[in-house]
Amino acid sequence: MFLHEFTKYLYEVHRLVLSGEKTRLLRVSVFTSPCFAMTKHLKRQAKTEEVALEEYLEELYKRVGPYTSPEDVFDDDEYAELQKQLKNAARYRIRAILKTTFEHLELLLPIVREVSIYARAVLRDCHKISVSIFLQNRYSGANG
Repeated sequence: MFLHEFTKYLYEVHRLVLSGEKTRLLRVSVFTSPCFAMTKHLKRQAKTEEVALEEYLEELYKRVGPYTSPEDVFDDDEYAELQKQLKNAARYRIRAILKTTFEHLELLLPIVREVSIYARAVLRDCHKISVSIFLQNRYSGANG
């Protein structure tokens, strides 16, 4: 009954027809098993990318000393690369670099726009409160 109603809806609303040669009924387990396998693969790949991105950012941050201006160490190409990485991290909501990003916020001031877009993309409301407390403590002199 459902298939009949669904076929009727597709035809009336979208002018689509289900052909008997191209249509088949599958068990849920048969249909979802390839999807779950692909999801696991994508998660593994995303985790690898997160680790690589975190290592890359840590390497850049280590090059800057406590009294060095980031502009003296990073050239325009490196800032462009950081902007690109932050945009990708925001797009895919990669949280692995969040702590590192906020710990080195001073170094990222020239690209603060991308940092804020990234933070907005990856933080949920409950996390936004804890980050604002972290930033208040860090820059009010309570932690340093």
